[in-house]
Amino acid sequence: LTDGGSVVEWLRSIFQLQDDTEFDKVMVRVEGEYCKQQQEGEVAMHQLSTIPFLSGERSTGYRTLATGGICGITRETTREEIIVSMLEGVVLRLNAILELLIGAKKLFKMEYYANDP
Repeated sequence: LTDGGSVVEWLRSIFQLQDDTEFDKVMVRVEGEYCKQQQEGEVAMHQLSTIPFLSGERSTGYRTLATGGICGITRETTREEIIVSMLEGVVLRLNAILELLIGAKKLFKMEYYANDP
């Protein structure tokens, strides 16, 4: 995922958080929102689902024309909920990459032992 940092840049831009102090304050609220969501259970009615492909998919499939999206947004959706969802989307993409690397490692070991005399 070569584009995770641009998700943060985009969030800072659309929510006008260029000032580091203001950004830090919002991130404290984001952490609180994340913890609240975790305490409420796996699926909350207000929970968003996000695909963070702002510049195409740049990891497992490298689809440059892929687009992002936010599902579940309502009038009550907060800035903090959107930020949590976007960051979770980045984390899920990183997890997909990690799983591919683990799979490649297992494949390498299988081939290595298959060739071992």
